[in-house]
Amino acid sequence: MEHTKKTNAKVVLGAAIPLHILSGIIYIWSVISKELMTQYGWTSTQATLPYTLQSIIFAVAMIFCGKLHDKKGPKFTAISGAVLMSLGLLLSAAVKTPVLMIITYSIIFGTGTGMIGAGVMPTVIKWFPPSKRGMIIGILVGGVGLAPVLYAPLINWLSSADVLGISGSFLVLSIFSAAVGITMAQLIVAPADNSIYADEKAPNKTMPNEMDWKGMIREKNFYLVWSMFIISSTAGLMIISHIVNIANRQAGWGSGFLLVAILAIFNTMGRFFGGSLSDRFGRIRVMRIAFLIQMANMLLFRFYESPAMLAIGVSLCGLCYGAGVAVFPAVTSDLFGVKNLGVNNGIMFTGWGTGAIIGPLAAGTIYDSTLQYTGAYYLAALLLLIGIGISLGFKRMASQSKAIEDGVNSKEKLIRWFI
Repeated sequence: MEHTKKTNAKVVLGAAIPLHILSGIIYIWSVISKELMTQYGWTSTQATLPYTLQSIIFAVAMIFCGKLHDKKGPKFTAISGAVLMSLGLLLSAAVKTPVLMIITYSIIFGTGTGMIGAGVMPTVIKWFPPSKRGMIIGILVGGVGLAPVLYAPLINWLSSADVLGISGSFLVLSIFSAAVGITMAQLIVAPADNSIYADEKAPNKTMPNEMDWKGMIREKNFYLVWSMFIISSTAGLMIISHIVNIANRQAGWGSGFLLVAILAIFNTMGRFFGGSLSDRFGRIRVMRIAFLIQMANMLLFRFYESPAMLAIGVSLCGLCYGAGVAVFPAVTSDLFGVKNLGVNNGIMFTGWGTGAIIGPLAAGTIYDSTLQYTGAYYLAALLLLIGIGISLGFKRMASQSKAIEDGVNSKEKLIRWFI
C-alpha cells in the first residue's frame, strides 16, 4: 500500500509540474508588452493593463474554481483550465486593442490559469505529509518560475515584427498549451480521502483544525498572512512586468529579455529553497528574511545602470519573490487544513492578485508620468518594511501557529528569530 501511495504521488507531481510551467506564460508579459508598445503603439500603462487584470482574474477564479475543484475533482478543473488558457491565447492572436485584449487574455486566459492553480496545487499537497509540503510546493511552483527560461528567448524572437509578430506568438503558445495542458491534466487525481497522510504528524507540529473559508476569514492570522502575500507580490511583480523596459531606460540595453530568463531561474530557486527552508526553520521566519533582502534591493534598484548590476538586482528579486510564492500556500495548509484547501488557497491567492494590481500598475503609472521607475522602487521598499512589521506581529499573536514560526526541528527553538 505504501508503495502505491508513493508511486501515485510521484505521478501526480510529475504531471502537475508541466501544467504549472504552462501557467508561467504570465511571466513573459514584459517581453510581450514591449512589442505591444512597438507594434501597436500602446502606452506603458495600456500594455500593462491586460497583465494586471489577468492577475486579478486569476486570483478571483481560484476562489470559485477552488470550490469547483472540491466538488467536481481536480481532473475536471485542470482540463477545463487548459482549454480556456489555449482559447484565450488563440483569441488574443486576433485582437489589437487593449479592450479586446482584456477580454481574450485577461478574462479567458486568466480564468484558465486560475482553474489550473485551483485544481492542481491543492491536489498535490494532499499527496504529501506536512513535514514535506513546503519542499513539494517549492518544486511544484518552481515550474511556474522556470517557464520564462523556456519561453522568453523564443517569444522574444517570434514576436518581433519581421518574424511572426505578436499575433503569431500568441498562436504558437495556444497550440502548445492545448497539447501539453490537456494531456497532463488527465493524470491529476486526488487521493481517496482528503489526505493519505491526514493522520501523520510532523515532529513538533500540531495538526491544524480543518476550516472552511468562513472559519478562515474569521481568523486574525488570515489577514496578517494575506497582507504579507500582497506585499511580497507587489515588489516581485513590479519588476517582473517591467524589467525589459527597465533595462532599456536604466542601462540603454535592448536585450532585456535575457533578464527575464535570469529572473526566472532565481525565481525558481527561491521557490524551491524557500519552501524547503520553511519546513525546517519556519514559514514566517523565511519570509521575514526575504522581505529584508528585497527591501534593500528595491532601495538600490535605481542605481543598477549596467546589465551586470541589473542581473544582480533581478536575481535577488527573483529569489525573494519566489520564496513567497512557495511559502504562502504552505502556511494556508498549516493553519487551516487540507479538506477545503481548494477554496481556501484561492481566497489566500487574492493577496497575490492584489499585489499584481499595485505593483505593475503603480510602476507603469509612475513611469508614464516621470519617465523613470525610482518612485516605484521606493514604494515597494516602504511596503516591504511594513511587511517586516506584520511578520513580527504575527509572531506575537500566533501561539496556535507555532509550527509555521519555528519549523519542524525542536533545536530551532534556540535559534534567534531573525536567523
